[in-house]
Formats: sequence, C-alpha cells, structure tokens
Amino acid sequence: MTAPIVAFFNNKGGVGKTSLVYHLAWMYADTGKRIIAVDLDPQSNLTSFFLTDEQIEQTWKDKNSPNTIFRCIQPLIKGIGDILEPDLIEVEIESVSLVLLAGDLTLSEFEDDLATVWPECADGRERAFRVMSAIWRVIQKATTDYEADLILVDMGPNLGSINRAVMISTDYIIIPLAADLFSVQGLRNLGPTLNRWRQQWQERAVKNPAVDLEIPAGRMQPMGYIAMLHAERQSRPTKAYQRWLAQIPSVYQAEMMGEIKDPPPTFDKDPNRLGTLKHYRSLMPMAQEVHKPIFY
Repeated sequence: MTAPIVAFFNNKGGVGKTSLVYHLAWMYADTGKRIIAVDLDPQSNLTSFFLTDEQIEQTWKDKNSPNTIFRCIQPLIKGIGDILEPDLIEVEIESVSLVLLAGDLTLSEFEDDLATVWPECADGRERAFRVMSAIWRVIQKATTDYEADLILVDMGPNLGSINRAVMISTDYIIIPLAADLFSVQGLRNLGPTLNRWRQQWQERAVKNPAVDLEIPAGRMQPMGYIAMLHAERQSRPTKAYQRWLAQIPSVYQAEMMGEIKDPPPTFDKDPNRLGTLKHYRSLMPMAQEVHKPIFY
C-alpha cells in the first residue's frame, strides 16, 4: 500500500492552511514518521516556511536540478520527455527531519496546459493522461525514493486547473476553515466542484489508452474540517464567530458529504470536525521568521 496523500484545501485564502500543513508535518515527523511536504501552491508559501530566502534562491538558481515540482514536469510540458525523478530537500530541526518537494513560482505556467488536456482525456489521448497525471506521478516517485509514510500537500486558494490536477491526485482532503461568511460560502462552492471533478475524472480514467501509464484513482475523500478561531473571550469564541461556527456542520454535510440530517449536529458534536485551533497571534509570524514550528 502506498503512503496516503492528504491535501489541505480551501478556495478561500487566509484560513491558516499553509501554517497547518507546516506544523502537522513537523508533528508527524516528531513521532518518527517519514513525511514528505509538497508545495503545490505557485506562490510557494510552504517552501518559505521551511527554507530561508537564501536557500530558496539557491534552489531556484540550480536550474539543472529537478528540485522543484515544476522542474520535475518541465520536460513533459516542453515535449522533450516525461517527468523527472524529484530531488527532495531534507530539512532538519533538533534531530527531527523530513523532506520537502519545493514549490516554484513558474508552476503557474502549467495552468494552460492542464486546462487544454482536461477535455482531451475524454477523447482518450495518451499525452493528455500523461500531463494530467504528472503531479501525481512525481509524488509517487518521491514516495518510493523516500519510503514515505505520509504526504501532506499544500495548495493555492482557487478552483483552477492546477488544483484540479492536484485534487485528482489526492486520497484525502482536509478543509481548513475560518469562522466567517467567506469560509461558509467557500464550502458551498467547494463541495459541488470537488464532486464534479471526481465524477469527471472517473469517466475519463477508463479511457486511458496507455497500458504502461499508471494514473491516479481520483479518490478525493473528504476527511473533515478544521476550524480556525479568529478571536476568543474567556476561552470561548465570541458571538460574532459563534454565528458562523453554528452553520458549518450543516453546510459541510450538505455540500461535501451530500447528506442532509435533521437536525444537523451542533458544532461541538460534529463528527466531521477534526479539530479547532485558536488564534496564535504573533507566534505564527515569529515561527515563520525563524523557520521553526511554534512548539520548537
């Protein structure tokens, strides 16, 4: 059994998604798990958490090495070959280590290619399947090389073609949410979109003409959500945030799970709520500045 790929995704930004991936990666690594953190956001925010500016500059200057996700798929985009073996970056803190598949600003150039080949998969064109599965196949190579136990994926906050290719590559999806109108509305957009992508990929996958080309299953199973609280008073969310927290369980069930329960579970007893995180205020930017999780 290959290591599970878990993506953290919300089409709304500013919900602590990258910070969550970063800290969970170190928490799992601290228990002895072999973790790969994958930065699939063209803005490369996760990479900037792990590496200093100097390290990132050196990584991007080394253009002959497949040390970013974009460089691993570049030969396929240029039509001069297939994906390359990823050059993973090892990061260590206090004798705890994990590896990073670094992000790349030029990954955004892949957007148009992925938009073009998506309908071509429906026609059974082999190159289209090679392009659509490229990100997943790079992750699989990294998983095998590193003998990983778990892959944690960070993504950009949009519903574009890059994220569609990432989504079909994932086994599980976790939704970080804020207690506000935009996160609740984002769920209403996100659920139907993911369901549509899953169904469309399953319809396309059976048309893959290459017997030697392994492609992702497009599982995309929602695991639940994590609510980020913006403010607390006496260890409880303020009334303004309680209003939106109360809506999340029913919206998540309806849009992500396709279920309607009457009455819906309360926020405190919602089985889809994986956890709630308080606002850590200045600790988070301080952690990013020193490239260490807050518990180190």
